[in-house]
Amino acid sequence: MDKIINEISNIKVLNLKEYNNLISRYGINDVNLAFKQILNLSTKKQELLKLYSIAFIVIDITSQNKRNNIYGFLCNKYGQDVVDKFISEYEISILSFIDDDKINDLLNAAIDFEETRENLNNEEKSNDESIDNNNFYTDSDSVKVYLREIGSLPLLKAEEEKAIAIAAKKGDEKARKKLIESNLRLVVSIAKHFVYHGLSLLDLIQEGNLGLMKAVEKFDPYKGFKFSTYATWWIRQAITRALADHANTIRIPVHAHELIGKINRAKKILTMTNSGEPSDEEVAKYLNIDVAKIEEAKLIMEKTNLISLDTPIKSDGDRDDSVIGDFIPSTDDDPEEIAYKMALEETVKEVLATLTPREQKVLELRFGLNDNKIFTLDEIGQMLGVTRERIRQIENKAIRKIKVPVRRKKLNPFIK
Repeated sequence: MDKIINEISNIKVLNLKEYNNLISRYGINDVNLAFKQILNLSTKKQELLKLYSIAFIVIDITSQNKRNNIYGFLCNKYGQDVVDKFISEYEISILSFIDDDKINDLLNAAIDFEETRENLNNEEKSNDESIDNNNFYTDSDSVKVYLREIGSLPLLKAEEEKAIAIAAKKGDEKARKKLIESNLRLVVSIAKHFVYHGLSLLDLIQEGNLGLMKAVEKFDPYKGFKFSTYATWWIRQAITRALADHANTIRIPVHAHELIGKINRAKKILTMTNSGEPSDEEVAKYLNIDVAKIEEAKLIMEKTNLISLDTPIKSDGDRDDSVIGDFIPSTDDDPEEIAYKMALEETVKEVLATLTPREQKVLELRFGLNDNKIFTLDEIGQMLGVTRERIRQIENKAIRKIKVPVRRKKLNPFIK
């Protein structure tokens, strides 16, 4: 127990992956017990609840006994932004250390909360507000009705999802419908991050649902990765394309947005490598296009009220620095290949989390798993303060562990 507590104390910011890494090595019961002991011994309990909120949220969810309003309880304890961020990240992750029924209860409670808040907002509206009798429902009313409808739809467990996805792939329309309906809440959780950028939440949800349907059409259940991981990219693509295509006073072709997206990404890369803002010529050279194309893109931005592709996509307290432009895909990209790579990356991280920290580090450096930079045995040895031969031994041992059937079966869908 002391070993776990010492390791926890060295974690500066606890995220889902760090937490999963701990429970993969020590087991969820021992890890949660360690967090409880740390809290009990501390004189700064509120600071610890904030610092390790993920662990304590999991403890509260897994220990709750049919609590009527688990969502409200968690929001009161940790804050709604923290809880919503946890739900969103857990829902689209490949992690499954919380019972599906309890996650379902939490999601339903969150939807009930949204309905209640909308009702209160509507009650506070002025009695003098004019109502168009031909359009009785406001946009927020429509969202409320929609959330109530999808709140009654059950989530699928992993084994159910695979069987239904296989049936849908074979043309079973009922299975296709069920797969879509069970992931409608995923669309809502993603769409919320794009509000206030030109389209209403309901419009964003509708566009995201189109992306979800595309994901169902393209998904290959035989490859073995989680559907939500695959679907997330398609949902985001559909939403960002809708923003790019519709949120303008002057209509701009999608290809122009894609060009601007590529330029913005190039600028970010060159700024980091050059330690300064790159010139138009440097960007053009990097992208292998004419400088005139750069000037054309800048002119479009200046002469329209085009939504800025540098607009951050995040909720309060979110550390992610993604911007809208990051999700506008290049026409050179193969959407299915991108979704496949995303699923592979998540699966590799999950498998690595079952190794020791040193084994993880060696494999990450040897195979460029973090930043695509590959290091030699000598270089890694110098970093870790051991010999070249010792690094080779650690690498071989880690690879042998990965070849154990229980780990290898997770990677089998990606091995051709």
